[in-house]
Amino acid sequence: MMYKGTVIEESKKCYIIFTDQCEYVKVKKDIKTQIGNEIYFIEEDLFQESKTSVNRWVAIAASFMFIIILMSYNLYKPMVSNAIAVVSVDINPSMEFYIDENRRVQSIKPYNEEAELLLSEKYIGMSVEQVINRVIDRAVELNYLSTQNNTVFIAGGILNEDSNIRLSDEINQIVEAYGSRNIDITYVEVSAEFIISKEAKEESIGKMAKNELKNNPTTTEVTTMIGDIDIARQDQSYEKKQEKEEKKVEIKLEHEEKKVEKEIENEEKKVEKKLEQEEKKVEKEIEQDEKKAEKEIEQDEKKTEKEIEQEEKKAEKEIEQEEKKAEKEIEQEEKKAEKEIEQEEKKAEKEIEQEEKKAEKEIVIEPENKKAEKEIEQERKNQKKK
Repeated sequence: MMYKGTVIEESKKCYIIFTDQCEYVKVKKDIKTQIGNEIYFIEEDLFQESKTSVNRWVAIAASFMFIIILMSYNLYKPMVSNAIAVVSVDINPSMEFYIDENRRVQSIKPYNEEAELLLSEKYIGMSVEQVINRVIDRAVELNYLSTQNNTVFIAGGILNEDSNIRLSDEINQIVEAYGSRNIDITYVEVSAEFIISKEAKEESIGKMAKNELKNNPTTTEVTTMIGDIDIARQDQSYEKKQEKEEKKVEIKLEHEEKKVEKEIENEEKKVEKKLEQEEKKVEKEIEQDEKKAEKEIEQDEKKTEKEIEQEEKKAEKEIEQEEKKAEKEIEQEEKKAEKEIEQEEKKAEKEIEQEEKKAEKEIVIEPENKKAEKEIEQERKNQKKK
């Protein structure tokens, strides 16, 4: 199973993660990240430690969560500069309203998450009576008030002793309005000194007034104005209410856990399906690429065969042209040779003819020469005789 969370702290051995399920877990440092980053992790990534360390971490986490809750409550911290009175309402939700001289709410302070569900920014500027009425109506709607848990504890105190405000007037009207609806309202007033002395505590003045009456029944700082202040009964009712609310929260958390597990399971299935689709897509693309490559290879082979065939034809054509050229050159050479032979024959015939004519001429001249020679020889003989 995959989880998601935000890194809120880093130690030597692990990261501390605040998950989407509002849980604190430790994750091994095999994952590279830093404070403030969102990360995904699985159960194998969880950092295992001794039981003592786990208990210590749970205590730290609880303290950290408590600090966060207190910080969120401080967002509602009232500006009391112009407030002259404080009114708290405790059902199971617990809250305070700071009132000006016109009995209008100037600021609101919730003391738990349930109170935040009952409150609204629209209440600022409304009369304290209207606001308390709306808070009680909202508590009934959300089942914080029912036939089994019907107690509302209201406490009020005047901060400015010079003020003429009487908070009991407004509370009386509220009691009259809800008396017929079987809602048990108790109202006490506390002194300014009591409010100031308890100001630093993170409890409403109503809860502190109940504790004061329980521990010191003769106190003069808390005065019961309206209703029955049976602290034991109210505490028992409150404990039952708390127990019921805790069970309700446990059931809600269990339901949320199942819901989250189902969502994670659905997301995992969705991711698996997406991965399967991606794998099929990749396989299809690979198959298409292979077919494309085969086709390209086949085309290249055909192209190569065609080119070879064209080259062969070109070579054959060139050879044929060369042969024709050679034949033509040989034919031209033969014709040239024949012409030269013919010319030589003609020249030879002419020379022979000339030789024959010369020989014939010499044949005619020879007898004359012989006669001359004979005469010369006779002449010589004659001369010898002489």
